[in-house]
Amino acid sequence: MASRRKDYPLRRILALFAAGVALAGCVLFYLHRSERQETIRNLTRQQELIATQAGTSMGQLLQRLQSGLHRLSAHEELLADPRQAAAQLEILAQNYPGSVLKALCLRDQQGNILAEAPPNILSSSGFPVHLLAGTDGPNLPPNPLQVNGEAILVLNQPITRPNQPPLALKALVDLAGLKNAGLASLGLTASPGFLVDHSGIFLEHAEPELVGRLVSEIVSARDNPQLFHALSAMVQGERGTALIRENTPIVARVLGQTGAPRLLTHVPLQISGRSWSLGLTPPREILDTVGGGASLFGSAIFAVLGLITLLTIPLWKVLGENGRLALQSRQLRRENLHLQQALENTERRCQQLLDNAGDAIFYIDPHTGALREINTRTVELLGYTAQEIRALSLSVLFPGSQHRRYLRLVKKVLTHGYGEESSLVFRCKNGRMFTGAVHARLGELGDEQVVHGVLRDMTEFKRIERELRQRNQDLTLVNEIAHRAAGSRELKEMLDIILQEVIRNFTGEGGGVYLVRHEGTDLELVSHQGIDESVLQELRKLAPGEGLAGLVARSGRPRSSVDLQRDNRLRSEAVRAAGWRGFQAVPLVSNEKTVGVLFVFYRAQRFFSREELNLLKAIGNQVGTAVEGAGLFDALQWQNRLTQASNRELELSRQQLRHHLRSLEEANRKLAQVDQMKSNFLTLASHELRTPLTYVLAGAELLESLLGSRLNGEEVRVLEAVRQGGKRLEEIVQDLLEVARVESQDINLSREAVNLPLLIEDISREFEPVFSKRGLSFSVADIPWPLELRGDSQHLGKTFRRLVENAVKFTPEGGHIEIRGALCSSEEIKGREKDLRCFSPVFFQGVPDRPLLQLTVQDTGVGINPEDQIKVFDKFYEVGDISGHFTSRTRFGGKGVGLGLALVRGVVEAHGGMVWVESGNPGPSRGSAFHVLLPLATEPAMVGSRS
Repeated sequence: MASRRKDYPLRRILALFAAGVALAGCVLFYLHRSERQETIRNLTRQQELIATQAGTSMGQLLQRLQSGLHRLSAHEELLADPRQAAAQLEILAQNYPGSVLKALCLRDQQGNILAEAPPNILSSSGFPVHLLAGTDGPNLPPNPLQVNGEAILVLNQPITRPNQPPLALKALVDLAGLKNAGLASLGLTASPGFLVDHSGIFLEHAEPELVGRLVSEIVSARDNPQLFHALSAMVQGERGTALIRENTPIVARVLGQTGAPRLLTHVPLQISGRSWSLGLTPPREILDTVGGGASLFGSAIFAVLGLITLLTIPLWKVLGENGRLALQSRQLRRENLHLQQALENTERRCQQLLDNAGDAIFYIDPHTGALREINTRTVELLGYTAQEIRALSLSVLFPGSQHRRYLRLVKKVLTHGYGEESSLVFRCKNGRMFTGAVHARLGELGDEQVVHGVLRDMTEFKRIERELRQRNQDLTLVNEIAHRAAGSRELKEMLDIILQEVIRNFTGEGGGVYLVRHEGTDLELVSHQGIDESVLQELRKLAPGEGLAGLVARSGRPRSSVDLQRDNRLRSEAVRAAGWRGFQAVPLVSNEKTVGVLFVFYRAQRFFSREELNLLKAIGNQVGTAVEGAGLFDALQWQNRLTQASNRELELSRQQLRHHLRSLEEANRKLAQVDQMKSNFLTLASHELRTPLTYVLAGAELLESLLGSRLNGEEVRVLEAVRQGGKRLEEIVQDLLEVARVESQDINLSREAVNLPLLIEDISREFEPVFSKRGLSFSVADIPWPLELRGDSQHLGKTFRRLVENAVKFTPEGGHIEIRGALCSSEEIKGREKDLRCFSPVFFQGVPDRPLLQLTVQDTGVGINPEDQIKVFDKFYEVGDISGHFTSRTRFGGKGVGLGLALVRGVVEAHGGMVWVESGNPGPSRGSAFHVLLPLATEPAMVGSRS
């Protein structure tokens, strides 16, 4: 007892020392743990900020590239010339680093590369161009491709052109370069990172073997739970940071680092319509700092624990049995409390997972089939609580034969371990029925064997399935009708087949097809089925606007009747007597025009649903187009027959035309021969007449000089008549000779200055006696002068004398003759070429590019017919009846041989000018104006006037 009392202070000292050491260890552990957690939090925030900013920089880079493609697609030269397109692509490519932008190209619809930048980059690098075929489309988001272990993002810019095949601009972006460029914009180059899309595929990774593979293929929860959960959060688009403590080869392969721990930061990205996640790990030196602190702290803790253990070994030897039992009791209570809390937490987690599941889940007693446990989704679906469902009879939950089907499902699960029923009917608490799909599997609930069941409401799915089946049937019917319509050549045969298909698919008892004729004024019943003859007689008399079918033809809208026997719109008593009741008519439409009516009837009441009516309208549109096409085909056949008949007539006309052309050529040859003979005759006649004419004139003059005083009055008049006739004949001979020289272009013209006012004054004096004798007035209007007009004064004088003489002969007494002049430019004359070319085609082959003088001789005579205005300049042409011809130079209506105007035209054209006439229809005082156009030598220095 004494020794125990002596050891008691020592035990207290040892206990206090151990307690102090433990307290110091706890304080050190808490301080180091707080510091380490704060370091990790700061690093996590920094990494999340870096990842977010890097993702923003990547998105901006892609957006800038997409905008460049859009601007480039608006250039017209890009569409017109591939060489210009290559130059534009090269300019755009220079704005982006080569590590980001692999290539730019212009691609056509057939897959041909029209232009690329850098030049020949795709062919030289062996890029599989056929992979670009799946990236076309106006609204497709960027499409990533896996090429030789590299991740390539394809940006697409479609180019649509009117009436031309579409093109597409492509930009190939290296995802690794894009990620590095995003990090480089923040001044970082060493942070390992990778990209994962939200379908679970590695888009970009430093390890080429991982690119394009699923995350679930690389890492599983069994291999590394921490890394698996972090990658799963990336796939789901979550933001966060995970600390990976384990050091396994798969962790080093995915994160690209060795050693422990590893910090993985992941943020979601939205880049050009794609949902990705970017994963980053901080540099190795930062992680070593965090890990080294942890190792140092662990060593310190182990040292303290070792010290405590060494110090407490003597303490346990000193302590008594009661102390050990008390310590063990407290430890057991703590362990029990911890286990109880863990069990409660596990039960709560399991219940939360069960209640938050998206499907209805329940546990079934395998022996009775009763539902033992259900989750919240099952309560919401069935309406029963968990307590109510346990006491509920299965016959209430499963009506009728569904109860037996449910028990067969449970028995199947007990036998095979799994079973499913895709269309089991359930009755809810409120009485609503729904069709559910049940998947059941044999399992355990604690120590008991149960059946785990999963229930999904398939009511909406079944409804959609029924609608799809009905739509497929409708589409099959429409396609069948279109096929039948396309395969029939005769319109009536086609309509009979289509009407039969419609009646069969809509379970009708009869029907018919009207076609609108005569611009909408008549209806023709071209096809019918199941209609009595007595009814047909009245239906054939139907007009647009009468009855239900007539209203459809007039308005272009469907008409229906559930019961025709009570419908006041019915006009036909024969239809009522035939027992028709249900009726539906739809228009046949082509290009928004009603071309006919299709109707179906029933002998019982019938109501058409909206879906059935829409199907009938679609059939009506198909049939309307077919009817219009058949009409066009008939019209084309008729046009073809007309064309063939026209071709036959045209060929006959061509044969006749060839015959006429041969006859015309023969006539032209004969005319040329006659014209040549006429010219030869004129030349010979003029030469042959000159000699005897000289003798006649010389003899007349000799007789007059020798016998002048011995001749009586009658003999003098005869001799004067001989002399005057000889002179007239000499003038005709001179004219004939001059015409021959003009035609042979052998006329000799001098090129001297012409005094036009003096020339006109001489003509005025020469014709003054004639004007006085005939009672004609004569005037000269303003004529521009002085002008440098060069030509042959003698021939020009004869020309104007012939024009004045012509005006005298065709102007009655009391008339007026005027000569006037004006300056014209070559542009003005060219502007009148359409009207004047017929008078002188030679002149308009080379209009002088200098001013021209226009002189006009106008009278108030009888005028010239429009059809004679060109012919008057021909040789020997006489206006009017030749039987009234008499020769005179001054009498009204006197005529000559028809050479005067021909010589006028020849002399004027020899001076480089032209002559034309303007005149109204023949009549009193309508008058004619002969215009002479002569080119001037130079620009006029001064323009004056002289009367």
